[in-house]
Amino acid sequence: MAVKHCVFIALCAILNVPWFTSGNSHMCTYFGGGRSPKEAYSLSNCTWYRENACCDRTEVASVFREMPALLTSDKGCYNRMNYLMCYFCSPEQKLWYNQTLSICHSYCEEIFSYCGSAKYNGHSLASKYKDGVTFCEALAFNVVAKNLENHNCFQFDPQLFGHGNRNGLCQWLLVAVFITSVYISWAN
Repeated sequence: MAVKHCVFIALCAILNVPWFTSGNSHMCTYFGGGRSPKEAYSLSNCTWYRENACCDRTEVASVFREMPALLTSDKGCYNRMNYLMCYFCSPEQKLWYNQTLSICHSYCEEIFSYCGSAKYNGHSLASKYKDGVTFCEALAFNVVAKNLENHNCFQFDPQLFGHGNRNGLCQWLLVAVFITSVYISWAN
């Protein structure tokens, strides 16, 4: 599936066709629905949304500045919390944000599993919350039940962090397509 996605993007790049839309299918509901996603290459965090973001650099900086420190050495915890803190940048937020974040039950449990020992104000998350659902509910998120998760809820994307990053494959494919197109234009 990821390869088909990369081939589609590569073809669109060759033909100079946009591969995403920022029309009504992508509205930034966190900001009241009057905003559409746009390029935000200056993002210093939430960088995976740079090409199509509902936020800008100053909004991200403000959110991260206001967040209390969570002390952890677990990369899995850090990645999941970082992704969670960036939800307001997602161009897909129309699917799972309406006055509050609808978050997948499994994502809450994953956060708790990875971050239970992380310290906040000298206490571990596990000592303050009994599970991931109570943690997410304490953040005033709407937790979507496991049996409804295939519906619209915010879920962690592990491919953005780690070895299974399909963006790397896409980048190499785009480089290969570019080199091939330059070679073809030289040959003619």
